[in-house]
Amino acid sequence: MSESCQSQNIRWMDVLYHLLYDVHRVESKIENLEKSKRDMNKEIRTLKHRRNTVCESGVIKLYHGVHRFSWPYVKHIYFKKHFEKPPVITYGIFTLDTSHKKNTRFRTDVVYITKSKFALKLRTWNDSITYGVGLSWMACGK
Repeated sequence: MSESCQSQNIRWMDVLYHLLYDVHRVESKIENLEKSKRDMNKEIRTLKHRRNTVCESGVIKLYHGVHRFSWPYVKHIYFKKHFEKPPVITYGIFTLDTSHKKNTRFRTDVVYITKSKFALKLRTWNDSITYGVGLSWMACGK
């Protein structure tokens, strides 16, 4: 093989090497772009879901002397707008007024949840004396 042919072969090998190197870099960039696209699509789905989520909240306050009630007490809460399906209910006690002479025993349970309402059951047991309770609640759904 002549020197000029060998020289041309070397140049072609260089060109081929650089082309393969560039192809590898482009493939790597395409993989990164595809991953970014998947991540963005996931975020878009999350945002769409969040946009359709509606929440309603309220407060329940029961105090002897102000309200007439006995334990157990069931509070039915009606939503201002109906949900498409039963929402998720979150609640917490922010006030619990009990006698210092007896043990404090208090329990809350969600009795039922529908698209239009839910009920909380509040109760004490044994010799506990509870004068009042305050709860906040939040219902979130579509």
